Amino acid sequence: ITVSPPECKIRSSITPIAIGKELTGEVVEGGDGVTTWQYVCRAHCPSTGESIYSEIVRIRVAKATTNECSFPKFKVALVICEEKYQKSSQFPNLKATRNDGEALIKVLQELQFQVFAFTNLTLRQIRNAVELFASFIDEETYCLFYYNGHAVGHSEDIYLAPVESSLDEHDPTPLSQILFHHGHIESIISDKNPLLGVIIYDSCRDDPKEFVRKKLEQSKQSSGYIIKNSPNLVIGYGTMPNMKAFEEEDKTTGASVGIYMKHLLKHIRKRDLDIESVFKNVQSDFHSMTSVSLADKMKPEYRSSLGQEMYLGASLRQKKCSLQQKAFFRLTRAEYLFSPFSQSSAFGRFEFPQGIKWNQDDTNLSWVQGQVYANNGLDGVLTLIATPSAFYNECEITFKFEWKGPASIPSDVNIQVVGRNVSILLRSKYVDKVSGAHHSLDTLYQPCTKDRKDIFLTKDGPLFKLKEGVTTYPDSPIYLAGLQELKDRVKLLLILRTTDQVLVAPGLVCFPLPILEHTENIQIRDKKSLYSGIMQHL
Repeated sequence: ITVSPPECKIRSSITPIAIGKELTGEVVEGGDGVTTWQYVCRAHCPSTGESIYSEIVRIRVAKATTNECSFPKFKVALVICEEKYQKSSQFPNLKATRNDGEALIKVLQELQFQVFAFTNLTLRQIRNAVELFASFIDEETYCLFYYNGHAVGHSEDIYLAPVESSLDEHDPTPLSQILFHHGHIESIISDKNPLLGVIIYDSCRDDPKEFVRKKLEQSKQSSGYIIKNSPNLVIGYGTMPNMKAFEEEDKTTGASVGIYMKHLLKHIRKRDLDIESVFKNVQSDFHSMTSVSLADKMKPEYRSSLGQEMYLGASLRQKKCSLQQKAFFRLTRAEYLFSPFSQSSAFGRFEFPQGIKWNQDDTNLSWVQGQVYANNGLDGVLTLIATPSAFYNECEITFKFEWKGPASIPSDVNIQVVGRNVSILLRSKYVDKVSGAHHSLDTLYQPCTKDRKDIFLTKDGPLFKLKEGVTTYPDSPIYLAGLQELKDRVKLLLILRTTDQVLVAPGLVCFPLPILEHTENIQIRDKKSLYSGIMQHL
């Protein structure tokens, strides 16, 4: 500040050293290790020569006691949540899985992890997801794998159960073709030798029936998995061998949450807490805050081969965008599908406006095609907004409605959205009239291939009522599910319903999504084209 009245000018650019070159230096073998970076701000007046200094700011960092810095250049996570099982008599559907996954994804992103997240995968798709995840891991990477769903335990082994799992005594199929052995993911991560590897199995580990146990022993002998001991690996378990993992429902919100995740979330987000202490605190909280009856059935544990303190919240070693970050952006972001970015895909989402015209003389409504953004006498504009979900193989659908008509909006107008080639999941809540407790309710609408001239029923897709003064719909989230199964772009049909009309919108709402454009069953179609100019080994 050099003049009066005060005038502020930027004299030089400021580079944050905390993520700059200083952190690439080596620490001498056997040294005390770096535990804190210290910073101070200096304000200087060139006219008077006076300088003032701020208080010292200390930023705690991971200790490094070897000649390799413990800061990563990239952080990547794979989150798999299995909730809707095809054989529900053997593997009941789970309520807390999705909520746990979404909560963990949010925390990991706050810790600068790039997160691949999927729901309801088959065995083949899990294998493909693991390979995709592994392609982003190298020796300067922090990686984290999280699984939430059903699993079968046998001794120290864990067999993850994909959504199509079926355990039939008379089925000769080897269990290695039905279940996913934990040794597979652990071996892959060990081979990649990451700077830090974290694996979390949030599942049951109880012993199966006798015929399954025999099949598991046969499968293990023939699988050839060799579980390697990585020096930088931590594994967290929702419970110990021969025990179950449990979930509970919050009666005030109706949301279900896994008991293990409830405790994990309190500690894993703490940047100044090393990863081993995270799992230790989870165990401590569980034993002190859980009822004796539950503690006898479920006991979290962890194993670690770390030789030093490591922090999930450690800063990235470089300020520039890494090659892996560029590759992750191309693979997962909607913006990359368009060059240059179009207005309809701004903010990483797609917007599709549809015009509505109301004839007050006969009280009929009609859809209008064309330039609906223009002031062309429309009574209403309904915009479908498709936004990528927290899970890569899902998409959230919302609507924005603007009523422009001179009269009030008719009281009986409903909008229905029908999936032509995709399933639609409506997640709603209801209150028990007797107990007053809140409960969650998921309704799945299967793809509907009816001809336009056929009669569409309310069961063909979710619908919502347009209300005066309300611009955002619906009240309950709508998701497009199972996108990894699609062979083409998403296709949706909009239907306008009144007491006297069922009016199908002309044409289809079609749009691409990253998972549809780049992968098939979560396997990248054309790596050479997708990563052209930036990556060679992915």
